[in-house]
Amino acid sequence: MLKPTTTTTTLPLPHRPRPRPAPLSIARTHHRHGLTPPPTLLQAAPSFLTTGSVAASPLDHDEAYIVTVRIGTPPQLVPPDFDSNSADLWVAGPAVGAASEQRFYDPAKTASAVATEERWNITYAGRSEAGGRVWRDVVDVGGVRATQAVEVADREAAWFETQDEYSRFVGLGLGGVVCGRRRRLGTYDFGYVDAAKYVGDITYTAANNSRGWWDIVATSYAVGEASGFVSRPLFGVVNTGSSLLYLPRDIVNTYYAGVASAVYNETIGRVWLFGCNETLPISTLGIEDTHVTIPSEYLNYWPNGDGTCWGRIQAEPGLGYSIYGNVLLKAAFVVFDTVGPRMGGGGGERISRW
Repeated sequence: MLKPTTTTTTLPLPHRPRPRPAPLSIARTHHRHGLTPPPTLLQAAPSFLTTGSVAASPLDHDEAYIVTVRIGTPPQLVPPDFDSNSADLWVAGPAVGAASEQRFYDPAKTASAVATEERWNITYAGRSEAGGRVWRDVVDVGGVRATQAVEVADREAAWFETQDEYSRFVGLGLGGVVCGRRRRLGTYDFGYVDAAKYVGDITYTAANNSRGWWDIVATSYAVGEASGFVSRPLFGVVNTGSSLLYLPRDIVNTYYAGVASAVYNETIGRVWLFGCNETLPISTLGIEDTHVTIPSEYLNYWPNGDGTCWGRIQAEPGLGYSIYGNVLLKAAFVVFDTVGPRMGGGGGERISRW
């Protein structure tokens, strides 16, 4: 936020490797804005908070203890070793596993797998090395299910290929030694605008602070790349405490009408789900005379465990205003200026300026 000052500072925004489950995030938004979440939404949340037990089978001379882990939808059974000296869950992928008799994980055969842009690489003390692409999928260990990063090896040291008994490792170490990390982190800058972090000029729009919030008005919207802009005032609050973009129900219905696998789920809590393998259309908001475009890969939020995923665009739950959450903010360089007050921003190569 901007305010006349002689002191400036920058705070890094570390990546949260395991985001809050979608039912909990949406229920939290209801509470924060004074609404009671649908009972079915709350009933869905406890399914993410479970306990379980899994058998561990020793190899010869207790060299390692192997467990059966289920990954994906339908589940693929892989037998990794639990390793307390690393913190990565990485498994052999088709590129290396198909060459031997070991069982491997193939993300192309699971409906809940979501590709990320991240790569990973790990080197052990003995100089054994492996690396590949990071996917996100449902992992079940003894009945405890989590949606998390799965590091899939597309290359590995020859030594690993001789280990047919197990399909690599489930790391139980602390997070500081995780190798599959996001390359790009955000920051909060206080007291100044860093010109190196945006392209072009900053475009500003007035913010209404009568409620003590950062309320703004978007002036138009578009769905997909070929769609034209629809002029319509969209009053909403910019909220860094929400992960999603909540818009009027008719706009959200129009958005998912273009997604072949999309289903409106009344049972869970009046939310939109879609097939995890389907690419969502981009979404663009017009603010003043410029546009903020949210890329497709930002809009897939959370695998549901049955081949469907929660979208990051959902209908606002009866508030009468939109909520512009982090999925919109991370698509732009955003300025909170207390003088005015006003909000502004600039963009990079992939997005339009706001």
